[in-house]
Amino acid sequence: METATAGLRDALRELGPVSLVDTSISRSNNDKGRISAHKVQALIGMMRDLRRRQADVSHVPISQNVPGLMRDLAMLACLREPIVGYLHGGAYAAILRGGGPRSWLLRRVLGHVSGIACLYEEQCDELRDVGIRRPMTAVGNAIADSWAATSSSGERHDPFRVLYLGLISRAKGFDVLCAAVDGLRGVSVTAVGDWHSRDRNLKLGALSADFTLPSNVSVCEPVEHSAIPRLLVEHDVLVLPSHSEGLPMTVLEAMSVGVPVIASRVGALSELADGDHFTALDAVDPNQLRQRLLEVSASYDRAIERARTAREFVRRRYSHETIANRVRNLLRELDDV
Repeated sequence: METATAGLRDALRELGPVSLVDTSISRSNNDKGRISAHKVQALIGMMRDLRRRQADVSHVPISQNVPGLMRDLAMLACLREPIVGYLHGGAYAAILRGGGPRSWLLRRVLGHVSGIACLYEEQCDELRDVGIRRPMTAVGNAIADSWAATSSSGERHDPFRVLYLGLISRAKGFDVLCAAVDGLRGVSVTAVGDWHSRDRNLKLGALSADFTLPSNVSVCEPVEHSAIPRLLVEHDVLVLPSHSEGLPMTVLEAMSVGVPVIASRVGALSELADGDHFTALDAVDPNQLRQRLLEVSASYDRAIERARTAREFVRRRYSHETIANRVRNLLRELDDV
């Protein structure tokens, strides 16, 4: 997936003779932050490799759970400065305010990095408010140039096609979406996303136990990322009624192909909502979401007009070139410290 991690790597490569260490170890939703034996082995091998390499810039995605933060501290000890810490979610300030082991570990980790790449401007302000004193900049997420080849036709389908793309969970508001569309005529919902379990039978069993699926909601297996642009333009609107977000790629990707979006006003989405780039939910509430769906469906020409404006904004604001410039500025600031 084209994420801010990929954009940051590309930006650093564009800066010239810069070598890069990316210390991320892949984590899946079903391990819930635990570090398994194969990850310990991978960590040991990675630390040996880090000791051998003399990277000019190290890029460290900062975790949000205790095992991950312990891992980050161990790896930071192997790196030389400058170290860019990358924040990949929206919960960091809340963790720091909450106290306890996570807060203590996160402060230790952030104290070891030279600079911080945040997802959005407000996140930088939140970190400063809780006492983090490191050079930081809002990097954002990166949209690949290849997405320019795909664009919504702007024609409304009948029935009205709603797409949910992301983790099938209450945290992302999937239950709110189900309640909002239950009994809503002329609306069909396709939910495509990640699962909490690798086994298909367990996936479907957990889904039926956790959620009541209305007859107009279909849940599909995850798709390859290369299939997402076409999937988006085959629908009329993307919906993300999430309780907490950083800067979700699904929203940026929908905007980049001109598909209207209905999403919560959380994390970086608050800034996008202030720019009138999508239809915002002021509360994660089924009744409000139902009303927003009816409004977008009834005034679809207006929704498409807004989506096309958002498309141009996203392609300017979240291009690899723009991210490269932000990273350049952060590295220059680190050089001056």
